[in-house]
Amino acid sequence: MNASRVIAIILGVLVIIGGVWCLMTPGATYLSLAWLLGIVMVADGIANIVTWFQLRKMGHSNGWALAGAIVSIVLGVVVLGSSAAQLAVDLFLAYMLAVWLIISGIARIFFGWRMRQATRIAQVQIVGHSWWAPFILGILLAIVGVLSLFNPTALMLATGMMIGLAIIVSGVSVIALAA
Repeated sequence: MNASRVIAIILGVLVIIGGVWCLMTPGATYLSLAWLLGIVMVADGIANIVTWFQLRKMGHSNGWALAGAIVSIVLGVVVLGSSAAQLAVDLFLAYMLAVWLIISGIARIFFGWRMRQATRIAQVQIVGHSWWAPFILGILLAIVGVLSLFNPTALMLATGMMIGLAIIVSGVSVIALAA
């Protein structure tokens, strides 16, 4: 086995360990999203400033791009430096996810209903598709979204667990590709 495969397997195992940690501490995992967002905002702002200087040398600079980069850095630093800002971002993300679940659920309900109408008009079942599957899934998503609006903590924990599962799957994937 060559060195690159060994390194990939070791990294895959480390990713799995990180995923298990996220799965075991879903609250901490979710609460780290604001911190991660702050880092990304600062990095994006720095990258945009570097790009602005490069474009300025070529005579193509844009003041709005520079202003956006500065705002990104300032807001990123605020999020990184303030627990209140991190909490606000975490709550905002939870409520946005809840709203997304509701809208996504409603869209699936309408899709399922339209499929039902289409199969009735054509008097034929669409191969591989039943109208009731997206319809029921839509109802469930909308209910979970509404419940999440009233209990965002449960949604935060579920999101943290889903992140952990996704990281574990990623680690297994790395190992499978390396083996």
